Amino acid sequence: MASEANTALVLRHIEDTFNSKAGRLGADRYWAPRVVNFGNEISREQLGALFDQLLEAFPDWHFTVEHVVADREWVVCATTMRGTYRAATLAMIADVAPTDQPVEWRQNHWFRVADGRIAEHFAYRDDLGLRNQVLSATTSD
Repeated sequence: MASEANTALVLRHIEDTFNSKAGRLGADRYWAPRVVNFGNEISREQLGALFDQLLEAFPDWHFTVEHVVADREWVVCATTMRGTYRAATLAMIADVAPTDQPVEWRQNHWFRVADGRIAEHFAYRDDLGLRNQVLSATTSD
């Protein structure tokens, strides 16, 4: 039962925070006050600020969840984010001017749920693929 409840929580988080554009509010709703993100402990406020940066960079983004696997407290989602690059707010592409071109960004997210909140996260993302897409949009004009 815990796996089903945890999966439902993570899927609500993705839908509300990203697809419904809640940004920082999604961090408040679904995440623990202190979380481990990529092995580093950060506050929910820091995480919310990151969500807002992502939303500023891709204001029309939409996450499609292709696969979900859950085991006790862990939920893993294979996703594709689609959106239009409109602001240079992400460090990995901050040196590339916004292109107003659509991109697809494949990601696999691992979430650990504790006490009804997301307490830990890490992801495998195709950051190079994203960077190549925004760079190719600047040279194709």
